[in-house]
Amino acid sequence: SSGINAEYGGHSDRINALRTTEDECFLLSGSKDKSVILWDLRPSSNGLGSKIRRFEEHSRPVIGLQYLDYSSTVVSMDSQQIVCMDLEREKVVNKLDSKNGAVLTALPHSSHRIIQGTSDSTLRIFDTRVRDGAVMEWKVALRSVHVIKALQCDPSGAWVAAGFSSGSVNVLDMRVGIVLQAFRPHQQEISQILCGEMGEVYTSSADHAASVCYWKRSKSFTEGHQPDYKYASHREGVTSMCLLDEDLITSSSFRINTFTHSGNTSTKLRSDYFRGGVSAMTMLPLNKLLVLGCDGGSIRLLS
Repeated sequence: SSGINAEYGGHSDRINALRTTEDECFLLSGSKDKSVILWDLRPSSNGLGSKIRRFEEHSRPVIGLQYLDYSSTVVSMDSQQIVCMDLEREKVVNKLDSKNGAVLTALPHSSHRIIQGTSDSTLRIFDTRVRDGAVMEWKVALRSVHVIKALQCDPSGAWVAAGFSSGSVNVLDMRVGIVLQAFRPHQQEISQILCGEMGEVYTSSADHAASVCYWKRSKSFTEGHQPDYKYASHREGVTSMCLLDEDLITSSSFRINTFTHSGNTSTKLRSDYFRGGVSAMTMLPLNKLLVLGCDGGSIRLLS
């Protein structure tokens, strides 16, 4: 990271989720202030993008956000409700019962299906066009109940990995909902799961012993559940991860770490620029920019 390119102000509280459109022209942010904002990232006359619209459809903090490029659908979630909005028409097209929702992800190459993880160890698959609720519902953990903190499908959509507040990960077959593997890569709760295009898998945690664990391929799950590599620990723990080509970028409250084949770099963030610390992160890979959401509600672009 070499500098701040732009700052976006519009939220009054913690940024919980960030998503960009595939063409990187637009950004969506979901906040603890119960709102979702659509931002135009294209340069304007003053050199910066601008806020297009603020959606206030939630009565609780927004904790999950997805954008389905194939259908231009924005899906936002609080702990009780899932709201589906047509971005082109800027209109709410469906509302679903969230039932203690905790985390949200989208099925790869799907224009209408999303997956929700709950606070009672349940996965629900929704079709955003269907008003009657979940199309499928699977209980992920039978012996004990833990909050699902992270969800990620592999690029083919064949399986989904659910990370728990206990530090455990369960991998499920997306066709039938059977648990293929269950293991515990971290001692503290999973903060994020990331799947690369070649099948590589990363799990992150606030666990100081191993902030990020890495598997070269998903088949490694069956080989003793030991990661191929454990990244150096961070004092603050990892809150977010993203991939740029083959480089792994992680964020903690006031630090950005980049892991490459040639070495690792660490950039300390100024607390006066990032009030409260970094709470969410996403990447603009075409423009090679990081988008950072802060605990105080601001959003910044870093090059």
